[in-house]
Amino acid sequence: MIGFSVYNRHLQYLRDVLLEEDEDTAANWVNYGWASKPDTFHGIAFEGNRQTAQFQVRLFGLLAYTVRFPNIRIDFSPTLYIHQIDTGEDWVRLPD
Repeated sequence: MIGFSVYNRHLQYLRDVLLEEDEDTAANWVNYGWASKPDTFHGIAFEGNRQTAQFQVRLFGLLAYTVRFPNIRIDFSPTLYIHQIDTGEDWVRLPD
């Protein structure tokens, strides 16, 4: 979605949080929750810019991480990628 911009020096603070395993700072950016029941998919969705770029990561349809990237806006419409575990199929829903 952002191509080589992911290597931009302005994103170094995000890489530092990951490399240093800075859980306190990461806790300000990540929330998690549980669905009512598991399902046979993994997914990632760019939910758009809600003050900052926001993504949701789903594992087994059950665990949902909402991740907000501070001070980052992505010039792209909401997008969804799903991997169906039981069939091995992948699909992407791109903006119209």
